[in-house]
Amino acid sequence: MNEGNIRSFVSLALPNEVKNAVRDRLISLKPLFPGLKWVNENNLHLTVKFCGEQPAVLIRTFEDSISSVFMEKKPEKMRLTLGELGAFPSLQCIRTLFIRVNGEVEKLGLLASIIEKTARESGIPAEERRFHPHITLARARNPGKIPLSSIGRFLEAEWTADAVYLMKSVLKPHGPEYSLIRKWILQ
Repeated sequence: MNEGNIRSFVSLALPNEVKNAVRDRLISLKPLFPGLKWVNENNLHLTVKFCGEQPAVLIRTFEDSISSVFMEKKPEKMRLTLGELGAFPSLQCIRTLFIRVNGEVEKLGLLASIIEKTARESGIPAEERRFHPHITLARARNPGKIPLSSIGRFLEAEWTADAVYLMKSVLKPHGPEYSLIRKWILQ
């Protein structure tokens, strides 16, 4: 039986107080930059691995493999903080506006490498770019420069990432809708 494809990603969730800190700062920014498509605040997260659209059976294999690897390696909880604003490919030509994530990024990098290796071994294509911990805020319809003098600083927010989530993403006209496939607790 063909179950079709699933668009998915592995992520760390943001607690409500962090989402609120981001939302409060974005309230004054959004009107200044109408050319950006802003991420719905309920969808803010830190992507560890974007899997793209893959056959459902492959996602189940990946899910089972992560469970096995996590039983053996037992990834640790980590303290993370919001950092400064950044952009891909650069602030001079913005396609994606984001907040950098700081804190225990060495633990986060280890987690990302474990998940990337597990994905590759499960048949999910490897990410070509190096892992760069961030929270996507907006995407540009037409890439351009945003005057940083108008952006200001984000409030500092710190949290403990204590779980990893495999999420399904369904693209809708109003934006993506996410639903949980699997959750793993960090040690």
